[in-house]
Amino acid sequence: MTAGCMQDLPEERAIMTDSPPTGGAPVPHPDLLPELQGTFERFKQAVNEDDLDTLTLLLTGQALSHGKALREAVLTADRETLSEKDAYSKACVLGFRASFERDVLEALGYQGYFAYAVSFFPGGRQFLDVLGLEGFVASKDDEGEFVAGQLTIEGEAQDLAIHFRPSDGAWRIDPMALLIIYAHLTQSLVEHKFDGDDDAFLESFITDVFKPGDFEACWNPVAT
Repeated sequence: MTAGCMQDLPEERAIMTDSPPTGGAPVPHPDLLPELQGTFERFKQAVNEDDLDTLTLLLTGQALSHGKALREAVLTADRETLSEKDAYSKACVLGFRASFERDVLEALGYQGYFAYAVSFFPGGRQFLDVLGLEGFVASKDDEGEFVAGQLTIEGEAQDLAIHFRPSDGAWRIDPMALLIIYAHLTQSLVEHKFDGDDDAFLESFITDVFKPGDFEACWNPVAT
């Protein structure tokens, strides 16, 4: 997939309807919904194909902030620092260290860190196939207008939303809600299968999936 697949969004087109339903939240114009759904599908395909060029053009908001924080943790966080993080965040950090050499990790952009964090979730790439969006609403904050779509898993609505923002004639996406779901699911797995023992889960998961030569070495900062 290439950047040219992104749909144009005429700048003069307003995001919200002129008259939202009485008592309801403002909704986006109906003709925007296919573009929002298309952006969501392009994001999922880009993650599945490790298409970092497309992700660079698509991602925005908290997804990039998380990618930046994750990059810093992978490069600099020691075991004591990582102990303060949730199980999924720790799994991502150790997964990166087990998968890539230092030069790759230092060169990888924030978009790449976020994308691989999505795919590092057990079955994460397949999990994307059952995700959908419904109940779009339009809103505005300090950064401007945006549209939020309620996330669904196998058609069941979740209390989390994917955000979309217009930028340079196209839509960008902030899918931070995915990592929030992954963090909750991982914690549930730790509690039910590993009796709440993060370390036991991490050793089992990292050695099973990433097969590092030395699991203990994955706890060491990359940039020393």
